[in-house]
Amino acid sequence: ADGDGILINDAGTMRMSTVQTVKTYMTAGAGYWENLAEVTLGGSAVAQINITLPSGYDVHKLDIVFPRNASGNVTKDFNLISAGGSAQATQFTMQSLYSDTGSAGISSGTATNSDANRLTSHGGTGTNDYSFITMEIKDANSSSLRTKYFHQGSDFGAGYLEHPTIILGAGAQITAGTIASLRFFNTGGHNFIQESGCYYRLYGHNYS
Repeated sequence: ADGDGILINDAGTMRMSTVQTVKTYMTAGAGYWENLAEVTLGGSAVAQINITLPSGYDVHKLDIVFPRNASGNVTKDFNLISAGGSAQATQFTMQSLYSDTGSAGISSGTATNSDANRLTSHGGTGTNDYSFITMEIKDANSSSLRTKYFHQGSDFGAGYLEHPTIILGAGAQITAGTIASLRFFNTGGHNFIQESGCYYRLYGHNYS
């Protein structure tokens, strides 16, 4: 507990220090994660989900539970959105792992709309899949560095649990520039159905 003492050999002299002092010394330069936002998604269907990346952090981390899709057989995409509001092209490499078949497919290339999740919603509105994605976004607020990202996701289908899926992906912004937000959307103009249990948490890391 705070205030407890630790006996330390200080250049041959035994001195008593506190756990707080030792903690400060041991964690210096490691930085810290700050909880920036915890948002529950609710209400009517939406075409996209926009998440602002506050400035002043070297890394952002996002955990998001996606709402159901309003229509079946769609793919989730995301954009890196610049401070000026435009989607940025990225170079990406993505590996998809399908546990029910043991197959793996690796894709790479250049795209503005990056494939966040190859998971599809099977069938009608009542049996669409839920999915979870965690992302790390590095150097988003730097105007001189390319923003880099890593994401991994898993799928839990309401009626298709025999097809669990895991996906891994990584990429980098092609040209350097400040990224202000992330935009998630379904291909083909399909909406998200927002309801209880769908939410996201956003963290920021700072070395200072």
